[in-house]
Amino acid sequence: MTVTLFFPDNHFLHDSNRIAKNNLYNNYWQTLQPHPENPGRLTRILNDLWQAGYLDKVKILPSHPCAIQDILRVHSADLLQKIYHLSAQQGGWVTAGTYVSPGSLDTIRSSIAGIGELISEILCKRGRYTENCVN
Repeated sequence: MTVTLFFPDNHFLHDSNRIAKNNLYNNYWQTLQPHPENPGRLTRILNDLWQAGYLDKVKILPSHPCAIQDILRVHSADLLQKIYHLSAQQGGWVTAGTYVSPGSLDTIRSSIAGIGELISEILCKRGRYTENCVN
């Protein structure tokens, strides 16, 4: 049995340690580092799969960015604009628990595309989706 995973090549860009230390929430969150969403989490997952001998049974989908229009299907333009500005600058916090670091928008776009690819693969395997299926 093969398990399909999506592992964005640019996952390391979404990292709370890359945020400039001039943000209201940083003093609070610095005591809780690392944030649960961090590049090390994905690296540890792959390492554990490799050490357990499962990596040869894993299909990792390639990484590519989604279109901005795909994000706007489920999120407001205001939120996207805020994330864009924070990501293009020194990063910061969207809310007390949600951070954006320089480059996070690239990781977000790759992750959204990867989720779409995983859903398509599941639906193709179950015969519920036939467009663009690869055998």
